[in-house]
Amino acid sequence: MQEDKPIHQTTWKSPSNLAIVKYWGKKDFQEPVNPSVSFSLSRACTKTTVSLAPKEGSGFTFCLDNREEPGFRPKIQKFLDHVRARIPLIENYHINIFSTNTFPHSSGIASSASAMSALALCLADLQQQVSDRHYLNIREVSSLARMGSGSAARSVYGGWSIWGRIPEIPESSDHYAIPLPDEIHPLFKTLHDDVLIVSGQSKK
Repeated sequence: MQEDKPIHQTTWKSPSNLAIVKYWGKKDFQEPVNPSVSFSLSRACTKTTVSLAPKEGSGFTFCLDNREEPGFRPKIQKFLDHVRARIPLIENYHINIFSTNTFPHSSGIASSASAMSALALCLADLQQQVSDRHYLNIREVSSLARMGSGSAARSVYGGWSIWGRIPEIPESSDHYAIPLPDEIHPLFKTLHDDVLIVSGQSKK
């Protein structure tokens, strides 16, 4: 654990989402075979704080609910490797990541989507802080998030969103998700989802 006072710090919260139309596989790198449509959960979310400290060697620290969780390191490392070209601070700082969920992780409520979305938002915000350039374009963040989890591309938005290119929606893309405020029938905007947690253990 780095003991240096953080140079920069930010906190973001991101919701989990449930796909009504799922994507069935990926092509190339993290691009969907078919478009997917989902809605966000208002109370199932990940809150992540990321701070930057003077770099001593390489790496990052990850804590979930105030405990280091080495089991998540490979997935986070892979994500950082994929986004470092667009988030240069990864090369220059030690990254401390502190996350907490409002629901059990790995229990089937898309915790990777909310976690990677929140992390992508934090990194984009911090890159903006250290470079004085505008990095926090929401579509760019959605594109970053999908590098860690395809479903995370949709979690940067609240409400309904679509990830995947479809001719009927010109702004849709395989590289990022977009919100669907106008295309959703009013009936579906009243949809309510209840999550009953019967176990805090990881799903089998």
